[in-house]
Amino acid sequence: MLVEQVDVQKMSPEKVARAIVAGMERNHFEICIGLVRLLRWSLRIMPGLVDLVMKRYPIRLADLDQLYPHDQR
Repeated sequence: MLVEQVDVQKMSPEKVARAIVAGMERNHFEICIGLVRLLRWSLRIMPGLVDLVMKRYPIRLADLDQLYPHDQR
């Protein structure tokens, strides 16, 4: 399944590139962009809750096709 086929909000390539370049300029080893920053923060503050939510509500790539149907062309 390709990312283009999933109907979720995506960041533009330009925005991703800007975030990567900014992180590299600051000599960051790990560069988190978009909602990944929220996940990283949440894991620091409340790792048990994040683990519980991820285990209780797993979303596999195979499930995304059912959650977000798209045209089969």
